[in-house]
Amino acid sequence: MKRYIKYLISAFSLLIIGYVVLSSFTTPEEDIIGTWVSEEDSNWKIKFNDDGTCLWYYTNEITDTYTYTITTTTPQCGYEVKTGSEYNYLKLIDTNGGENCYEILGVDSLTLSISTISLGVKNYYFNKQ
Repeated sequence: MKRYIKYLISAFSLLIIGYVVLSSFTTPEEDIIGTWVSEEDSNWKIKFNDDGTCLWYYTNEITDTYTYTITTTTPQCGYEVKTGSEYNYLKLIDTNGGENCYEILGVDSLTLSISTISLGVKNYYFNKQ
């Protein structure tokens, strides 16, 4: 009986550990929520809200308002892009319907790295506020 209880406790422990490990993974849609400060210019901030809106700030004044989506599809802003589970794209649509597209190079609870999708590629790096 003691042996059975030990096996039961071991199996239950493994299930709990597995659940904790698997539930600790988040998606880009979850990680991007919050306020991000540019590493290049600390006056520039981007705030992603969970309702799909995005606000750009410069010196704490709103400069642009967007809606945003994160997808894994092609095309993005008229450009064919790579697809697959490892590729995520951020699309910003301004109030006039203009689009800006970025490849998400990486996002987690602390950092955001994006790259423009256009002829002139530029990378941007942010830290979560």
